[in-house]
Amino acid sequence: MDRFAELLVEVDAAFAVTARGLRQWDDPHPDRMPLDEEYSRVLDPAKWRIIGARVDAWADALVAAGLATMERDVTTDWIDPPGTDLQRTDRLVPTRSGALPIVFARSRIEGLLDTGVTIGAGDPAATVEMIPDCGCDACDSGSDDVLEQIDRSVGGVVRGDFRHLWRRVKRPRQPGWFRYLPAPGTPIDDAPFAETWALPELETITVRGGGRGAHNLTDERGIDAILADPVGWTETTGEPWFDES
Repeated sequence: MDRFAELLVEVDAAFAVTARGLRQWDDPHPDRMPLDEEYSRVLDPAKWRIIGARVDAWADALVAAGLATMERDVTTDWIDPPGTDLQRTDRLVPTRSGALPIVFARSRIEGLLDTGVTIGAGDPAATVEMIPDCGCDACDSGSDDVLEQIDRSVGGVVRGDFRHLWRRVKRPRQPGWFRYLPAPGTPIDDAPFAETWALPELETITVRGGGRGAHNLTDERGIDAILADPVGWTETTGEPWFDES
């Protein structure tokens, strides 16, 4: 068994403690056909506390393994502040040089704390994942799905697989054109520009847990080419938290 597989066993053991008294549930929509009234409805927001329990299990396992120390109630700078209602933020600081810290920013669903989490990596933090992406009954895909999301997101950073590339682009009011600003970019205040161009938007490419995605991408080279040669992009990535040899 490799070190990461061993770590997952340790996380599961910790989860048996942190999730005590919480229930897991099947996907209520295996056919993905929710009822109209389920949208924007949250009958049982407390069930999402399983998310906070899994995050706590990862934190406990990583600290117990000597791979990190925990900083509680920290103030975090974000590359692009998440839109979630963040209530409390903790940071796992890896003991290994060159590895990225992990941020667990807790949020609320229907007023209940620890029912949502935004996972970040680095300093300033890049958003790795916001879980759940929606807490309404219609979007519920079962507890296994969100637990796997957490494992992929945290595991990607711990294994050193996570990559987040970003740059800011000035988009014109007229469609079909854009102006690239080297990250982090500086505002251009001349009047003709201000009349023509909108505020800078953030382009991102994120690789996590074997998957990848892009947002606002205008670079015509495509994701594969950018990842192979990220010239003009700022990148957040780090070393594995443990020795893989």
